[in-house]
Amino acid sequence: MNSDNFSTALPVTRNEPNEDSGYASLEPSPPPNSSKSLTDRAIAKGKSIMPNYIRKPKKLRPYDKPIPQLTWDRFSDLREQYAESLNSLTRGLPNCTSILMTLQVLGENEESAEPWVFIQCNKAVVGKITRFFQRSAIRRDFEPSQPDDRFPRLRVHIYPQKPRPLVNTANAPPQFDSPAISEGNEIYVLKVFAWGAPGHHGGFIKTIDSGNLETIYGMTAGHFVFEELYDDAEYSPVSDYDGEYEEDVESFEFELGFIEANSEDENDLHVLNKSGIEIDEEVNMNEWSRLGKLSMASHNLFTDEGNLDWGLITIDKNSYSPPNAAFNPYPTRSQSRGGQSSVQMSSTRGPLNGILHGSWSYIMLPPGKVLVQTRLLSLSDGKKLHVGDSGAWIVDSSSFLRVYGHVVASDVLGRGYVVPIHDTLEDIKKGLARLFSKPFSVSLAYSINVLRPNDTGTKHPPKGPMKGVEDHGDADGKHVPLPSRFSEADSKYSTMEPTPSPPRPGKSPRPELQPPTVAKKQSDAESFKALTPSPNIAAAYSRGYPGQLSMDKEEQELEKALLKCEKRYDEREIELLEAGEDTDHNKDLKNLEHARDIASRYYLIRKAELRNDTKLAAQLKMELENLPGYGDYIISSKSDTYGSHELPSAHEIKHRAGKKIPEGEIGEGKGSI
Repeated sequence: MNSDNFSTALPVTRNEPNEDSGYASLEPSPPPNSSKSLTDRAIAKGKSIMPNYIRKPKKLRPYDKPIPQLTWDRFSDLREQYAESLNSLTRGLPNCTSILMTLQVLGENEESAEPWVFIQCNKAVVGKITRFFQRSAIRRDFEPSQPDDRFPRLRVHIYPQKPRPLVNTANAPPQFDSPAISEGNEIYVLKVFAWGAPGHHGGFIKTIDSGNLETIYGMTAGHFVFEELYDDAEYSPVSDYDGEYEEDVESFEFELGFIEANSEDENDLHVLNKSGIEIDEEVNMNEWSRLGKLSMASHNLFTDEGNLDWGLITIDKNSYSPPNAAFNPYPTRSQSRGGQSSVQMSSTRGPLNGILHGSWSYIMLPPGKVLVQTRLLSLSDGKKLHVGDSGAWIVDSSSFLRVYGHVVASDVLGRGYVVPIHDTLEDIKKGLARLFSKPFSVSLAYSINVLRPNDTGTKHPPKGPMKGVEDHGDADGKHVPLPSRFSEADSKYSTMEPTPSPPRPGKSPRPELQPPTVAKKQSDAESFKALTPSPNIAAAYSRGYPGQLSMDKEEQELEKALLKCEKRYDEREIELLEAGEDTDHNKDLKNLEHARDIASRYYLIRKAELRNDTKLAAQLKMELENLPGYGDYIISSKSDTYGSHELPSAHEIKHRAGKKIPEGEIGEGKGSI
């Protein structure tokens, strides 16, 4: 039989004595007279989808080599090409199934290493997934007979272990012991970095309903209260015939020395460092602080689609602010291809740096039934993700103010899978709308108070407490903490921000503590370095409000105009949602969005000027000129008579040559902001 002729390959079976296969940790030896195919028997070792008759598994090693962008592009194209077929496959798998799919450089040695499609999944479904990729038509697309840069060979390796949800319940308070019901579960956070944390509180989001009621929630991963969904399914035989496929394959397996340091058993050893967290095998509640209650999670609001694995926490007034990143309130949808970002995550061990890959990887987490888009996170210096890292927000490492997403799982190599924050916020918005039968606007929170890490409960609320914050008794007690970026022990980072000036005498601090901006580019985040207080600043202030820096008149006017632009945008978005209209392609809403973005840039430029940061100011001005709609609006210098979208400014700009734009409201098309 010609091995190059796929149509002539037939299933091969063989009877073997009942002997130890040598891979008992992965799959037991078959019984005597078994008619189970070689593919099924060896499938737990991982298979390359290629015709060959070599039976002895070859050792594959992972290598940290760059993957060409054209290869990532081809991988994304194939994912889209077979999206419906893959969705049909995954919808037929057991409800507890977890799958991830990405690219990884593998080889018997570094010289022969090349990009492979790397899949991890529950052992019980390996056979069915293997058969899918063995179909002749699919194999021809993944392994072309004459590969080149645009159509590379992408062999498939399946590793028989589910993606690891990075949750640890071993040292959690008793309230975590009811995984089946998330409603009302109390959420606690550790007061210091420690291995014992069950999960990670990422940050805060803000929701506004159609009645203009604003609510602040803490956000984390949802899976630590749905642990039973992640149990391995019992093996159930699959049909020997799932369409056209090849049974004769060359087998590969990972060289365990490369991955055993990140096995589940090894990771679980880290939770044994319980000093101060447990006393006589009981939880030491003095090391925990109550954050709030889990209000809802993606698992509750699940439809027959993908699970983005988020959980929302109703915040207590006396809750502690755990270390995590700062943020921009307007994350934008990420482009699907190209580029890498230097990022940082606040883990259970402290801040960790890494690289977030720009191209898509994919993951399916129960009870989800389809693969969803994720970003692949590789930590620096060979570090791996560990249990307790679930829910951590991934942020821009240069300023810690752009949020990319939250960690939901890791693979056998210790890399993380990050759900994009824009996708999560959209999913939350849709979930809330289904739950409460009314539209919602959802964004990252930024206008909230700072709570000192060692605060015992005394609060100093601003004038006019925030609407929608859970009231636990007195009207003056409404409070939501702003998460600090790092613990005070991390002085390396706590000195990055300038110390704010005290509030002016006789003038009450304003409740708007953190001005918003738009995260359209990674460099946008750098403009907020002066706006986020360090933990030391937060601890030094009790009655003043960190982040409320001294403003000149122009800065105050620019901030007011920006807030008005935001309000107009939010109101219009809610109107469209209530009317059931499309918000993604509405021209009026786009104009308001452009106005808001431009207003934000002018505000940030002034902030940079006040800091004498000429480099940042010049960069922001260049970005301003590239914003959509920049040429359609002017800056008014009428400081006393500005409209809802005018930006009073001492640095009035001129329009591009030949353009004269009449002043007017945004809703009229063109005019002054």
